[in-house]
Amino acid sequence: MGKLAKTGLYLGEILRSTSSLNCHVTHAQGGFQAEMTKREAALILGLRESAAEERVKDAHRRIMIANHPDAGGSSYIAAKVNEAKDMMLGKSRKAGSAF
Repeated sequence: MGKLAKTGLYLGEILRSTSSLNCHVTHAQGGFQAEMTKREAALILGLRESAAEERVKDAHRRIMIANHPDAGGSSYIAAKVNEAKDMMLGKSRKAGSAF
């Protein structure tokens, strides 16, 4: 058996053995909250709540490139991403999202 085949078998064993482990990875459950919080904004942008302004803008830009309505993305998602950026930068709108 070649080295590549042995490596594949070994990786397969690792994946099978770790798939039953109880990892402490949590994911956001359900949809968006009625009024966005800083925690939810950080989750949307994939950042910490204490992220610097430059990191917030970079994350916003990266997500909007992938989800912009003019490029076939969802206008709802784009609105939530924009709202998350505003919340993280302290420019929160009092009225909330249009959706």
